[in-house]
Amino acid sequence: MKVLFVTASPVNMETSVGNTFLNILPDGVEAASLYTKVGLPDERVSKAFCVNEGMLLKCKGGADIYGRYSPECSYKSKKRHGGFMDFARRNRSPLLYMLQNLIWRSPVWKSKKLDSFLNDCDSDVIFSLLANNIFLNRLLLYVKKKTGLPLVIYAWDNNYYDNPYEESFIRRHLHKREKKYMQKIVSSADKLYVISSLQKQDYEREFGRECTVLTKNVSVVGERPAPKKTDGPLEIVYTGGLGVNRWKTLSLIADALRSINSDGVKAKLLVYSSTPVDAKIKAKLDDGESSFLCGSVSADRIPDIQKNADILVHAEAFDDKSRFAVKYSFSTKIADYLSSARPIFAAGPADIASVDFFLKTDCAAVATSPEEILTCLEKLISDKELRKEYADRAYEYGKKQFSRELLTKKLYSELNSVIQGGGEGNA
Repeated sequence: MKVLFVTASPVNMETSVGNTFLNILPDGVEAASLYTKVGLPDERVSKAFCVNEGMLLKCKGGADIYGRYSPECSYKSKKRHGGFMDFARRNRSPLLYMLQNLIWRSPVWKSKKLDSFLNDCDSDVIFSLLANNIFLNRLLLYVKKKTGLPLVIYAWDNNYYDNPYEESFIRRHLHKREKKYMQKIVSSADKLYVISSLQKQDYEREFGRECTVLTKNVSVVGERPAPKKTDGPLEIVYTGGLGVNRWKTLSLIADALRSINSDGVKAKLLVYSSTPVDAKIKAKLDDGESSFLCGSVSADRIPDIQKNADILVHAEAFDDKSRFAVKYSFSTKIADYLSSARPIFAAGPADIASVDFFLKTDCAAVATSPEEILTCLEKLISDKELRKEYADRAYEYGKKQFSRELLTKKLYSELNSVIQGGGEGNA
């Protein structure tokens, strides 16, 4: 089976989309990648083609990519592009977005090079995500029309519905256009995956078609990670982004730890994130005693960091605007956390998909309001047996429900059904 990924970011383990797509990819499937941002694909991608704004401004219709991702290359890329990339990530101006879409109005990207790449791939199916990205969706529709291949779409963000908290008139107007393209993508898709049961329920009602829940899987092989023998303060670890106000919830955790540590340091929060931070965030999350910002680390180090933690943290923001943004999100790290055999502390509103999951499965100690954080952490830090109970429960649930063998076998069967003309392909 040959799959063509069409994405904005390159498919490698350092990007969210790449981490997810490579994780769910069944063994033996050959992957090709078409993408629109600077970067290199993972070594598991056999063929790749990039077309981005820089190329279009130079009237270049894209390029075949022969290099493959390595940590060294990623580091050099960040050094070279870090200033602009940090600026772009902090300042998501609708005017910059409009300029980006204007650049993509150029017909240059519809090139012979791109057509040749699509022909050389000889793929069986296109796999992409449901993005509120007009130019990516235009590219995706072009690829579908040009190749005639079945299209499989994976939705995992709350980026379709109108945001009641959006104050920008320009952004609201842009979203109307984004929705039209997203509707075209859903209509063109031969199968639609979603990331959570809550999203499945809402999208089936919205689009009038069946959706299938698809999550990241974990390979549970060999011995279960041994309990950590802690000598000194417990290490409470967060690995992930700080955006959508997640840093504010982490700051509440840091505040709670400062209170708990008032008569001696019993636990400390270690935050590993590639999200750029300003002085305000640094002041909240890096006090040098109860909380520490540990910066960005390569993806291959994350599993060991998680397995060496005493407690793992899942954090979502409590404000209404952020709750809307992450309503359906089911973090890719949840499966990793479950397989780490470590107790999990989750903090966030009860009505979003990820926190709802922890509440229903009882796989984590959960604080569903800012007021509960201190009490919940005090119990978890002071009770070793309680930590063991949560670790055992999380590990056993992850082993049964997120098994790589089971989930990739199911996905392969469903994709094969789509390729053979079986429509939704539910196995």
